[in-house]
Amino acid sequence: MSKHKLIIVASVCALCLGLWGVVSFRAQVSLASQGPEEVARQELPEVLRAVSRLGCEKYGFRDDSELQSAIPGLPYEVYTLSPQAVQSYRSGQRVADLIAQEQRWEFPVLVNEEARGLLTVAQQEGQWRVVGFGELALSRKVVDLQASFANAEVNAGVSPGYSVKLLNVYPIHGTFALIERGEQELLVYLTSYPGLFEALDKMALETYSPEALMPRIVDALDTVSAGHGEARP
Repeated sequence: MSKHKLIIVASVCALCLGLWGVVSFRAQVSLASQGPEEVARQELPEVLRAVSRLGCEKYGFRDDSELQSAIPGLPYEVYTLSPQAVQSYRSGQRVADLIAQEQRWEFPVLVNEEARGLLTVAQQEGQWRVVGFGELALSRKVVDLQASFANAEVNAGVSPGYSVKLLNVYPIHGTFALIERGEQELLVYLTSYPGLFEALDKMALETYSPEALMPRIVDALDTVSAGHGEARP
């Protein structure tokens, strides 16, 4: 499993924690009037050239030939679920009312419909910019989740009627998916610090009601907070 991540713009320090393979890159054209999907499609070839120079196998590609067929997939908007919001949650409350928009999108990069990483596009100085590429394991889970919901829609014979947001809980390095269908909300655990969700790490993208999963996020935050407290002199 690759731990490398390509950091495209050095100013996004929050993406650099615990990651290898840092390189700077600036877009060659003005992106002022372009949306995130246009920017992802236009700048992906330059990102892949940087990946080739650094060694494609470090970033989830089998060989350089895969770089020629890589494309951006369906994007997901990213939100923050703060520790304060988690702690304040009460049964029956909507999670969507507790999250904050990050002005960031994650695009799975696909080769023959298989994930090879997440291309991160963020708003900086009023422009959408590509700021990073990596997170192979998370990209695979995101694409698997997308496929599972697509299959469910086909099997049920109904048209898509849900939306998916990615939620970051930064103190535990946690990423969750929020699935909304009308007034119904479901949460899916994706990643976190190792050991915080051992039972969920062994399960395949199960959906949970907020009432079932939010208390476990509280417990994970308390575990990390207690550990940091013990580490202080």
